[in-house]
Amino acid sequence: MMASLGNTGSASSPMVMLAPKTKTKKKHFVQQKVKVFRASDPMLSVFMWGVNHSINDLNQVPVPVMLLPDDFKANTKIKVNNHLFNKENLPGHFKFKEYCPQVFRNLRERFGIEDLDYQVSLARSAPMKGDGQGEGLLFTSYDRTLIVKQISSEEVADMHNILSEYHQHIVKCHGSTLLPQFLGMYRVTVESEDTYLIVMRNMFSHRLVVHRKYDLKGSLVDREASDKEKVKELPTFKDMDFRNNMQKVYVTEEQKEKIMEKLNRDVEFLVKLKIMDYSLLLGIHDVARGEREEEEAEEPCCEDDTDPENGLAPAAQVGSYGTSPEGIAGYMNSFKPLGPGEFDPYIDVYAVKSAPGAPQREVYFMGLIDVLTQYDTKKKAAHAAKTVKHGKMTYDLHNSSYEFYNGTPWFVYDCTIHLDEDGRRIALFLLYLVLFMVGLAENTLVVWVNWRRRHSANGVLFCVINVSLSDLMVIFTMPFFMLEVTMDKVWLWGRFLCKVTHLVYVINFYSSSFFLAFMTLERYLSLTRPTKPACFPTQHKRRWFLCAGIWLLSLVLALLENVHVDLLEWDEPGCYMVPEQYYTEWFVSVSFLCLIFQFLGPASVIITCNVLIARAVRTTPDVQNRREVWLVHVYSLVFVACWLPYHLVLFLLTVDDLDPHLFSCNTVGVLYFSFSLVQCLSLFHCIANPILYNFLSKSFRNNLINAVISRISSPQTSAPTNAVADKAGTTAAKERKLSNASTSHSDIGA
Repeated sequence: MMASLGNTGSASSPMVMLAPKTKTKKKHFVQQKVKVFRASDPMLSVFMWGVNHSINDLNQVPVPVMLLPDDFKANTKIKVNNHLFNKENLPGHFKFKEYCPQVFRNLRERFGIEDLDYQVSLARSAPMKGDGQGEGLLFTSYDRTLIVKQISSEEVADMHNILSEYHQHIVKCHGSTLLPQFLGMYRVTVESEDTYLIVMRNMFSHRLVVHRKYDLKGSLVDREASDKEKVKELPTFKDMDFRNNMQKVYVTEEQKEKIMEKLNRDVEFLVKLKIMDYSLLLGIHDVARGEREEEEAEEPCCEDDTDPENGLAPAAQVGSYGTSPEGIAGYMNSFKPLGPGEFDPYIDVYAVKSAPGAPQREVYFMGLIDVLTQYDTKKKAAHAAKTVKHGKMTYDLHNSSYEFYNGTPWFVYDCTIHLDEDGRRIALFLLYLVLFMVGLAENTLVVWVNWRRRHSANGVLFCVINVSLSDLMVIFTMPFFMLEVTMDKVWLWGRFLCKVTHLVYVINFYSSSFFLAFMTLERYLSLTRPTKPACFPTQHKRRWFLCAGIWLLSLVLALLENVHVDLLEWDEPGCYMVPEQYYTEWFVSVSFLCLIFQFLGPASVIITCNVLIARAVRTTPDVQNRREVWLVHVYSLVFVACWLPYHLVLFLLTVDDLDPHLFSCNTVGVLYFSFSLVQCLSLFHCIANPILYNFLSKSFRNNLINAVISRISSPQTSAPTNAVADKAGTTAAKERKLSNASTSHSDIGA
């Protein structure tokens, strides 16, 4: 970097000169033959015919004084049947549709493109197939000034949704933008197959060869070009390559201000529309290398280069400065030849020259791409999936910024913290394994023993059974979590199990807390008001109705989240919450519902009742062991210890989702990294609940022994077994009041 770059001025001439040496070559222009609209692909032939037809029709229509709302919904359609008089050029049956012709006509005018030039660039010769990496095809106009991209019908709908705001934004910035310059949108139908096409200005130069290009999102996760990509003639590098190559962009202070003004204005516009999956496309032309290639190249054009079969002018070659004297790029170049490193700022609107005194002379091409997918759709769910999977090193407003050092703009990654992803994955697998094995054994024993006494009038026992059933159902889903963690959040069991396992988990996520709260309230009422009705009535029908109500409430709360849970088949299949719209609103709503109904509400009941129970028991004269009083507080402490870290991290992530600028990248990176850990640790209540509410109870231990003996003993041993049971019942009756307050919940009404 150079300290002098920040004060360097920029050239004032509209024809920017990057090198003092100018080499002028004799140009041989090749005129188009009479035959037109002929291409190897019938779809392209119809596209060329349609563009030519639509521009001719528009020339017959006066330019409106102002655009009306209906113009943003309008379209023109043409249907041709039995077109046999020129079958070698066009198919016999086809349809052509142009979307919002007056709007795109106005946009072309604001971008400085005449309709005639637009027509010639697209219809004079067939567009050339590019090397696009997306799902759709990518074509370049024969003069390399326009890009024709195949898009999906969903992207057409997205374009309609943002077109009015996009047009207003272009009007406000007077066409000076880093956004794609959309010039037309069409539908071509050949053989009953629809192809949607959108036309944009080429962000790269029509004559200066790009030697390096980067697709930058501000992410360090999965953002390195693959080995297959790197062996290409012109690979598309990514963020990790940008950093590893120590790539920098050298511009002057004046150019820096212009770039930042455009970038800030355009990004603010995209954020307003909730479009966040865009990239910064950066192309770099090395002037010295381009000059060497120019000198080594053969004469780029000759008089006989026309294809005798289709009458199309040849594509421009590397280092070629000649082009057709018509079309968008034709007029300026025909008047004044351009030398090495020179470009026309009225045509190459995305180009920026390097600052004088830079380590090497370069021309940079910078523009924002991939702006047609709104962030409220599955794209954002993919981002959320990557974020949960890798932490905050994924792309967002935290982890990258566009800064300048002495006039040098480049991506600066604010996330400097390095977290052990592999270590976390191993730790999670081991924790889930322990939870599954221990929790399965404990809760199975609890359900088995207590189910024998399910007809007891004891309301606490009824709650204990439901808590154990809830924990047991959560444990049954843990094998899926273990394997998902092992495979780094990859889900291999299909959409049905994705939705079912998540639903089972969330239902019992709520029900366990609800039954714990009711059980604590039942204990308090049975201890302090033994003559009054308890929460769980003794009548079986009323009890089952109340139990069904708790499970139904848990189901409703779970469905609010599970309705949007689906299998997201992005780079790798994953099971995530994928709302079609309003992702942030859904995420925030679900988070606050979870915080209130699963934690704050039950915790307030559990803590309050346990404090009152401890106070009441402390004043009881027959309480000899004060350790029992402290165990009452342990119940509250364990519940808070299991769930508070989880809800605290979730709350902070919710705040970050509402205001991405509040926390630093490192802080949010730690939050996302720790979220999976605290989520796993919260499930330790599946181990703690059986111990606290069952195994510490003398009555439960006696019942467990009796149940085991009854399974293995002969009929002759039944009498001693019953004697043990009678003795346990007598002991429980003597210590009933103390057991109500401490560990022996199942002793009540034994």
